[in-house]
Amino acid sequence: MPFITSSALSYYLINNEILVKQIPFIYVCLFSPIWSIFLTFGICTTTFTCLAGGYLFGWKILIIILPTYLISQTLGFWIANKIDKNLIIILKEKKKYPHFLDNVTENESKVVFFSRISPVLPFALMNVVLGILKVNFKKFTFAGLAGMLPRTLFSVWLGCQVQNFIQTKENSLSFWFASISIIVSFYFLINALKPKEIVINKNN
Repeated sequence: MPFITSSALSYYLINNEILVKQIPFIYVCLFSPIWSIFLTFGICTTTFTCLAGGYLFGWKILIIILPTYLISQTLGFWIANKIDKNLIIILKEKKKYPHFLDNVTENESKVVFFSRISPVLPFALMNVVLGILKVNFKKFTFAGLAGMLPRTLFSVWLGCQVQNFIQTKENSLSFWFASISIIVSFYFLINALKPKEIVINKNN
């Protein structure tokens, strides 16, 4: 769904760029709550939002994007909490609760931050997963926004510079940014989620 939607909107924007750029920015701001619903249910991606926003409206799109992210992740978290409040309890009782989930609760800020900064973990899906895992909402909010900020700034910047990128060799920067962010984020996620070693007291 996100791929189809983003592709269709990209095609439309390319063919109607002048028309879209003529839309008053205040109207774009008013459309923000509706777009947050699209992000909540994974109808469109955050990366496309930043690229298209940066390309069409420049850096001022951040005035809209950041509040839109906040609304979207809060809505996704709230929906996930309403799915089944007793899901984790049931999993623990049936001994189907993976050990790494215990580490999630002990490293909530790290897990949220690096799950957000990674471009391969879907925004909408992580809202649901972290909501079901009952991550602290305050940590979810602030660590989530902090994790989204680096790739958001980069994507908006890339959108602003996309025409120059096509004409220069600097477009390889996007590949290196994505590669490095994936490696770094997964390294810290693995370290945060791996089970702790059990120390055995030999004297007993």
